[in-house]
Amino acid sequence: MTGLSPETIYNIDVLNSGGGRIDNDKTFDDKVVYLGRNYEKGDKGFARLMLDKSSYNVDLKTLSYKPDLSNHIPKLSADGGVENGYYLQTKDVYFMSDGSVGILSEKFKPAGQYNAPKTTDLVYINTDKNFKVKDVQVFEKEKSKWVNSDYLFSQYLNEGKDVVFFFRDYQKDQVTKEKKWNLFINTIIDGKFKQEVVPISEKDNYSVTPYVAKEGYILLREYNEKEKFNKVRLERLNY
Repeated sequence: MTGLSPETIYNIDVLNSGGGRIDNDKTFDDKVVYLGRNYEKGDKGFARLMLDKSSYNVDLKTLSYKPDLSNHIPKLSADGGVENGYYLQTKDVYFMSDGSVGILSEKFKPAGQYNAPKTTDLVYINTDKNFKVKDVQVFEKEKSKWVNSDYLFSQYLNEGKDVVFFFRDYQKDQVTKEKKWNLFINTIIDGKFKQEVVPISEKDNYSVTPYVAKEGYILLREYNEKEKFNKVRLERLNY
């Protein structure tokens, strides 16, 4: 491979979501795209490596927390910290056929001696084919304690050209003051964001768990400990 030094290879690290390694590469007909962490020359952030399968030429681009991302994310430090001890923890990455990459992170605060782990907003970084920041979308949600992530899963749509990802949020009802479980369905189609909120009704002895399904669908498992059988529903997404 040309254009790639051993030092550069050494400085690109794997991505970890906090719960395991992220699937951070994708193969297309004409290229292979890989995303990792970048520590080149002390700059922390991301590195995108794109290999042309016919010529074996390598295109390496980097994206630093500061100043590349701090211009879009308030209070972002050079090491990925945001505010009040939280930092951006990468949860998933999405590769598009033109070489652009979407990076989904969640604001996470690890457990301390006297504090539980916490998580708040999700942050979606949308890059162009040259790995420059196009825009950053912040999905605000309630603070969750004793939870490592409210992000659930994702899937590609329209033969890999678009993507949808899911997260949960326990939002307080303005009338009853009780927290209710909401499922957030977020589609990025042709670079445009759309969000749908689905209230999930749960009662005593009854719970609903979402699972990733075939393209364009979500699987909901309904569990009631008083019933003999569980129920499973396959729901089509609106996009």
